Amino acid sequence: STAYQTGLDHARGDRIILYSGDLEIPAEEILKVIEQLETNDFVNTARSARWGGLHALKSQLANSILNRISGLKIDDRGSGLKGMSRKVAKSLHLYGEWHRFLPDLASLYTSRIVEFEVPFEDRKAGESSYKGSFKSVSVVLDLATVGFTLLAQRKPYSLLPGRFFGFTGLVIGAFGTIVSLWLMLQKLFYGATLADRPLFLVSLLLAVLGLIMVMVGTLGELVMQITTRLERQSSHKIRDYHR
Repeated sequence: STAYQTGLDHARGDRIILYSGDLEIPAEEILKVIEQLETNDFVNTARSARWGGLHALKSQLANSILNRISGLKIDDRGSGLKGMSRKVAKSLHLYGEWHRFLPDLASLYTSRIVEFEVPFEDRKAGESSYKGSFKSVSVVLDLATVGFTLLAQRKPYSLLPGRFFGFTGLVIGAFGTIVSLWLMLQKLFYGATLADRPLFLVSLLLAVLGLIMVMVGTLGELVMQITTRLERQSSHKIRDYHR
């Protein structure tokens, strides 16, 4: 992802092509990607006759989850041949191993995304980066993070830190407070004991947890406002139409 981001940062053309050095996809397919970029902002390729075994099941599951969140119909996010317009390329911010989710990240800035099949050949250079069980775990963690990022940016006002943590904290805190008050009233008017009532301790913990979540949401709002002011990032992108 760092290599991709470095390339995108230094790219100066109106169209940017990403091509993997393993040579699994014939270089002639680059011309088709360029042709598709005449009418689209992001082009993805799907390697035909490649899938099989456990890796295929994991990929299909991840693709189905991301497709549901992003609204896309992408079959092969791991393909090494992609193309995008300059505006999309300059809007992407990659870190970790987010290069696997380029179509989904691009969907935040454009709806003109297309995918077509390309031939798949045996690897001619390099080694697979999917070796080892830890790699699968890291992909799952990145999948969860990217999924939340897509939801947060598509509906920013419903998932703002203050609203998300504030609403959840208020619900949890209110429930804990109501239960604890109810138990205390039983103690005052009916002489019920609280020492042997675990529910009383749980209700107090919920009230405190709710207060903490509200505070976390407030701090999250402050951090987001500071970050936005420092980076001066716009919350939307405008496409120019030339007659």
